[in-house]
Amino acid sequence: NFEDYRRSNRPCLYFHIRRCTGPCTTRSRVSAPEYRALVDGLVLFLTGRDSELLEHLKEQMASAAESRAFEQAARLRDQISLLEKARVPQSMVVPGARDTDVIGLARMGSRAAVATLVVREGSVIGKESRSVERGGTLADAELLSLVLSQHYLSAASLPRRLVMVSLPTDPDVVREALARKAGGAVELAVPQRGREHKLLLLAERNASLALEDAEARRTGRKARFSGDVLELQRALSLPAPPHLMICFDISNLGAEHAVAAVVASEDGRPRRSLYRRLRIRRPGQDDFAMIAEAVSRYWAHVIAGELPRPDFVLIDGGLGQLRAAQAALDALEPGRVPMIALAKRDEEIVREGQPPLKLPRRSPALRSLQRLRDEAHRFGLAYHRLLRGRARITSVLDHVEGIGPVRRARMLKAFGSIAALREATASEIAGAAGVPLATAERVHAALVLAPPKSAGTATPRGVAGIGPASRRRAAPGGPGE
Repeated sequence: NFEDYRRSNRPCLYFHIRRCTGPCTTRSRVSAPEYRALVDGLVLFLTGRDSELLEHLKEQMASAAESRAFEQAARLRDQISLLEKARVPQSMVVPGARDTDVIGLARMGSRAAVATLVVREGSVIGKESRSVERGGTLADAELLSLVLSQHYLSAASLPRRLVMVSLPTDPDVVREALARKAGGAVELAVPQRGREHKLLLLAERNASLALEDAEARRTGRKARFSGDVLELQRALSLPAPPHLMICFDISNLGAEHAVAAVVASEDGRPRRSLYRRLRIRRPGQDDFAMIAEAVSRYWAHVIAGELPRPDFVLIDGGLGQLRAAQAALDALEPGRVPMIALAKRDEEIVREGQPPLKLPRRSPALRSLQRLRDEAHRFGLAYHRLLRGRARITSVLDHVEGIGPVRRARMLKAFGSIAALREATASEIAGAAGVPLATAERVHAALVLAPPKSAGTATPRGVAGIGPASRRRAAPGGPGE
């Protein structure tokens, strides 16, 4: 420390690399008044009075230039340049505001965190974070009452304005207690829009980050939640931010080739390695039974530990699809994961046992659900089209004697499509695909006799499940298949 280096009169590494003036050693060339000026400038910068510091440095530079101390003027010029680069303009400022503290809340399970942004002279000059054990079960008003009574009533000084998400319990009593402590009135504000509302959202984000850091240290997870995920937690009153979300969607046209798509997002970003697609085994066009089958088959692999357990499940559909999916999940693991449905018509959030919820169209929470739902629909539709395309090929070529997978692939590679193959003669097919002429004649006859639009009625061979083999097939295609 400072005293040790002064006693030993030995400068530290920072002195040698010119990151410290070395006031603790006699090798330093800085005088006491010069060092005092450096400390005063640092205090100005750390308290948000960088504009005052900048003007002071410019005056010193001009004075040094007038007295022809050009080396000192050059050093001051460099300091001014560094200070101007470090002065990142704050978008979250409240011009002309009184000294204000902005209090943000966040919850994760049974724990809660409080983050305070310190606004002085219209600029944010600092932040404070503290955790509240067993505070996750308290309402906002109760949690704020606890924070105000424990922190502000014991503080040495109080700001004249406190900004928060809601008023505390018994706000009149709290105002009176704060006024006696501060020696004057303390305003409790709950902004709904404007710059202070943006500051409040920023404070809530800081509180969430504090909880995430504590959770990451406990579990070893390094991910951070996005703002959309935090907004979703607040909008749906979830006990914790949904770190991993999945969405189920059914794609079918008619009774054949019905498929289910499962897509995942982690902290608002696609997790493509967890995308899965299933061929529905149940015949018929019962959407409720299809979604129940998809949830049951997927969750069996979650219970087995083959897939990570999601924190939140979204169903593409309405109340019927939600109830079918919830029943399928409850049969395996009752009440383990929050589940909702998102109806396409009015973008209503459907919840079991609660009235439908309509969020504003520009709500980040609604946008995060829409992105996940639309991605599931796109992924399932791509797989559905793939199966229909395979069916059109197999319905003609696979029923020709002498044509197996190898020869079929060879002919399609040579001609590119069934349409081009249909236009070729038997001898052209034999020469380009390397098959016997007799086999080529059978292929030509089958293609000529089969109408182009009737080929999609046959059923493709094989059934794709969700085991290891199907995961290998699903993953390379990903969402861009």
